[in-house]
Amino acid sequence: SFDRAIEQAKQIVAPVVPPVTGPVLAALLLLGGALSVRAESGIDPARLGILGFSAGGHLAAAAATNFDRRTYEPVDATDKESSRPDFAVLVYPAYMENVAKSLPKADLPPTLIVHSDDDQKFIAGSRAYDRALTEAKLSHEFICYRTGGHGYGKDAKERAAFTVLGYGFLKQKIGWVEGLA
Repeated sequence: SFDRAIEQAKQIVAPVVPPVTGPVLAALLLLGGALSVRAESGIDPARLGILGFSAGGHLAAAAATNFDRRTYEPVDATDKESSRPDFAVLVYPAYMENVAKSLPKADLPPTLIVHSDDDQKFIAGSRAYDRALTEAKLSHEFICYRTGGHGYGKDAKERAAFTVLGYGFLKQKIGWVEGLA
């Protein structure tokens, strides 16, 4: 059932304490690989981030807070590259309580958190993560809507509003938006 799959996923990704495995490890490997080829691919070295919605928001946060943790022996030069994203965008992230406990790191990337107050199941985790970032004086923004629930952004109007928010964050916290369409 869907509920059983959610519980299994929580067991895989919620404990972001050693070792980093499963989806978090996969995200770190992808970031490291992308970061290792970005110069020759024409990707600006300061413009590679991670974005996630719901459980993917948890995954993005876990990757952003664990980028320096390798749980395997390097196989090639790519494995020696940094997996640190330049920014993280977490949209109504789920299961954030454990990630908030793993902070702070002075070199955590700037982070945008977008959530809704009426998402009663997951808003507490976003608030805890925001508090941890604030207490650590780390660059971030927390945008909390009064309503919206969990799973918004499915229609064109909502996506357009989110795009404006994202561009504003990138311009303010990272200092760039040129070339984004």
